[in-house]
Amino acid sequence: MAGLPDPSFNGTPAPDLFASGGTVVGDVDGVFAFGAVHIEPKADLPTLSFDTSVAPGGSTIMSLLGPEAEAGLLVVALDSGIASLAHFEGPLWVLPHFLLLVPVLGPQVRPLDVPANPALSGLGFTFQAVYPGLPGVVDPDDVAISNPEQLVIRY
Repeated sequence: MAGLPDPSFNGTPAPDLFASGGTVVGDVDGVFAFGAVHIEPKADLPTLSFDTSVAPGGSTIMSLLGPEAEAGLLVVALDSGIASLAHFEGPLWVLPHFLLLVPVLGPQVRPLDVPANPALSGLGFTFQAVYPGLPGVVDPDDVAISNPEQLVIRY
């Protein structure tokens, strides 16, 4: 994800992504202190967001941004839990009990309507996308995943 330049970097400001102790991918113009290096992703990183919170009977816009025409799976869970799995770049926040598994083709921007049922008030859902065909940024042998995003149904 986009971040601020490393404060210990004294050359041209680092672009969107950097890591400490990783492998340099792409060109870097400058000197890093404390072993920090710049990593530039080869493709757009998957990013998931909702434009607003929502109440029963309302709607929000879900944005799943990332590489064009990249196939993935959107995982939805009622209770979020953290699971670290081998060959996934980062923890999955929607395991072990997911409610829904939806195939997606990125990027996706679509409305999400919540049924007008008061029993849904106060529930929280965690969403996260997994892209089996997209290599990880730091380790290309890993599978890329999006950030987890939580949608809480307002009262």
